[in-house]
Amino acid sequence: FRARGISRGETPLSVLDLMDSVDVNVMTIRCAVAGCDLLAGEEVFLGMKDGMLVADKGGNGMKGKAVSNARRGNDIAVRDVVGDLNRFSGSVVVIRVPGIIEGGSRAVDIRRACDILEKNRPDKIGAMGTSAKVLMKKMGKKCDFEFDVVQSGMLAALRGFNVVIFASGRMAEIAAKRALEKNIRLINCEL
Repeated sequence: FRARGISRGETPLSVLDLMDSVDVNVMTIRCAVAGCDLLAGEEVFLGMKDGMLVADKGGNGMKGKAVSNARRGNDIAVRDVVGDLNRFSGSVVVIRVPGIIEGGSRAVDIRRACDILEKNRPDKIGAMGTSAKVLMKKMGKKCDFEFDVVQSGMLAALRGFNVVIFASGRMAEIAAKRALEKNIRLINCEL
């Protein structure tokens, strides 16, 4: 390895050049919550619980090794992680609410909307757009997120939560597109 400098007329290293020139193994580390008391070097399995990555002695999730000792409930670093974190992703159901020009929340069969919600049993609910927020109020439901709904919904789904997003008019297309970009299981419904 030889560092290059500008003083001799050489091009300085970019970060990518540096990574290519250094011969080291890259270690994959994940931060998790200890699901039980763990010892350094012990094989652990990672799974998702309440939106948190949890390291336990048994299971069938991602596999790795505990970096240090940890008591149950403490944070712990897990190294040499093998497996796909996306397998823990939840789903996103996008329910299109008519826009105001189409009649807004007044044009929705509230019983049908409640049935769709009950059928999908979401962990988190979001509403974007005035008509969608008014519909939520009419249904007697409280939103878990009302601001930056698409981003919040995608992050929740990536953490294992099943999410329902009520979206007014064309906003439903935006939410569905983002879910597809993140490779999250998507279900579209229209009221």
